[in-house]
Amino acid sequence: MTMSRKGSRAITVSGHQLRFAVLRGKTGVRGCPDCARLHVIIADDSRKGSVVLVHVNDPSGVDVPITPRIIAAAAAQAFLGGWQPGTGSGVFLAISADKLPAS
Repeated sequence: MTMSRKGSRAITVSGHQLRFAVLRGKTGVRGCPDCARLHVIIADDSRKGSVVLVHVNDPSGVDVPITPRIIAAAAAQAFLGGWQPGTGSGVFLAISADKLPAS
């Protein structure tokens, strides 16, 4: 799975050079323009290999702060699970931001 460099930001977590991007996705609720989810994709800086996907389920949508602490916590959890950035394909770990340490 690859990720575009445009719109992504660099971050270093546990010595690994990573990139993350914040995307808005539809929830499928009809007639609710504000009912969208935020998704954060974390990948190796090469933008290749498997990724970590973080779901942010908050009705406030764009008001949810995506901080470096959230990115680092998600990446650290993936590292504990055996994630090796730049290898593999697809989604290695999908987690809700609610399950991560508070920012």
